[in-house]
Amino acid sequence: MGKVTIELYHNKHEDALQEMLEGFSRDIYGEGVADVKVFIDAHWFIYLAIQDGEPIGFSSYIYNDYCGLRPPVLGNTFLYVKEPYRRGRAAYLLTKQTGYVCVDVGLPLELYIASDESDLITKAIGLEGEKLYTAYEYPLHEIQKRYSYFKK
Repeated sequence: MGKVTIELYHNKHEDALQEMLEGFSRDIYGEGVADVKVFIDAHWFIYLAIQDGEPIGFSSYIYNDYCGLRPPVLGNTFLYVKEPYRRGRAAYLLTKQTGYVCVDVGLPLELYIASDESDLITKAIGLEGEKLYTAYEYPLHEIQKRYSYFKK
């Protein structure tokens, strides 16, 4: 195995990014679906971890000012490393890249946690931050049941 490097996303890796997005979707949401073009259009920066010419992970970022309601932050939306590489340097280097990007654009970091593994990486970094919000997802059948009750 060769050295892992970090590169700004370039469309020559679109197929590999599509594959990794599907892997993320499977791992986190149990779905395995993704639209790479929508994903790319929605992000400010996407960095890839590359080993032996092959993308093995990615980290993505958005500029987020909550529609002008608060000062902007750099939102680290997703961090994903393919399964056989998760114990290697890729996650470490992608996390380190996040610091470089924040300093380069002069924005504080907002990190979104979608799994216990993501939370562990955050704790390992040793940054101190403030918990801003918690998000819940409610199934449509629950909404329909409640809405029917209130509609009466």
